[in-house]
Amino acid sequence: MQAEAHTPTRPQPTGTRMETARQTYVTFQLADQTFGITVTRVREILDRQKIMRLPNSARDCIGVIDTRGQSIPVIDLAKRFAMPGVEEGEDTRIIVLDFAEGDETRTLGIRVDRVLDVTTIAADEVETAPPSAFDTVAPQAVAGLARLGGVLVALLHAGCLFDADELDTLAGVGA
Repeated sequence: MQAEAHTPTRPQPTGTRMETARQTYVTFQLADQTFGITVTRVREILDRQKIMRLPNSARDCIGVIDTRGQSIPVIDLAKRFAMPGVEEGEDTRIIVLDFAEGDETRTLGIRVDRVLDVTTIAADEVETAPPSAFDTVAPQAVAGLARLGGVLVALLHAGCLFDADELDTLAGVGA
């Protein structure tokens, strides 16, 4: 007698928890806050390097870097979030993100104070973020909140941090 195949059902939302599959995040610090972004968007993490400043850029666009012959615009994520700036230090990193749209991929970097870890977070460890907690960023840009080692981590939805027009404009900066 053959055993019947069992297809697991997808968890349904309950209470204030966001039920999704386990996801892997790169966690990082901005000022004294901890954030995470899914590794599926991360192309690479670069050590700090010289950034070519561009006049008349968007207020949170620091400039561009040259990585293996590609000019990549760099965003100051702390400015985007209206957080206090921190001086660049030895731990400053640029997380390079890819945004696929149709046949094209837009690439940009976000400057962060320090990359902490790559970690997998289970669905039952993620809470829905209160929308009123984020004035400077679209509420949907914060996918949820998790606690790692007693530290609250804001999990970012990278696709909502930048709208299509911004990505096009920034791609023009890096062209």
